[in-house]
Amino acid sequence: MIGLLRDRAQAGDGHPIVTICNELTEVTRAALIDGIVDMAIAHPLERIAGGLVEAMIRSIGRPPPDTPVQVMLPFELYTPENL
Repeated sequence: MIGLLRDRAQAGDGHPIVTICNELTEVTRAALIDGIVDMAIAHPLERIAGGLVEAMIRSIGRPPPDTPVQVMLPFELYTPENL
């Protein structure tokens, strides 16, 4: 991904490609601030892990449900404007 960000930075303003990165890291945060990346989609790992642990605790000692349980995974959208 760093190569893509380097190439995008060298392309200059007015580049017609919209760039969306996954996860907010030091590199993608800097690229957002510099206007190289348009958006980052991040998954809050602590919330996901906490939800998993809660679901496992709730399921102990219970019979399995008749239908599969669906869980929506949270995500956060970051743009240069909301950093």
